[in-house]
Amino acid sequence: MAVGPHYTAEVFDTLELQKTSLPLKEENGVSNLMYLDFILNGVSLKEYLRCEEATVRATLFRGQYRPPVRDFLTRLKQFKPSLPDSREEIYVCPFCADLACGSVTVQMVMTDDAVVWKNFGYQGSEEKWTPLEPALEFRFQKAAYFSSFYGLAPQFKALVNDQE
Repeated sequence: MAVGPHYTAEVFDTLELQKTSLPLKEENGVSNLMYLDFILNGVSLKEYLRCEEATVRATLFRGQYRPPVRDFLTRLKQFKPSLPDSREEIYVCPFCADLACGSVTVQMVMTDDAVVWKNFGYQGSEEKWTPLEPALEFRFQKAAYFSSFYGLAPQFKALVNDQE
């Protein structure tokens, strides 16, 4: 599978979480942050995005952020994005998860047979986002997408328990 600037619209069969380390400059007493990354057909979403914004953001995992992560996974599973225009944060500030710090977001669209993640962007408010380059689109067969999210809940719990 080629990952590159013109990559779009492959149908993805798997969506998983993987515990990953985000090296940081010594900030807020943290130099290495554990977080959960999205893995699409075995490849990290950050690899596909290839953008600076994604490399300094994380999907939250640390203990104090467990409820927001559970809420986030529930929104994705139930297809209820939290931002206007069917957008959802996928990589957030690793310290506070506040949209105002800047997040990488995605527009989620449901068709008759698929769920599509497209129009990835950098967003610092509910109203405005800036497109990330290259423009990417990820298609999931609807049944596989929702099945994946039902599998993520136990995976999330196991990863969190492993962290403690």
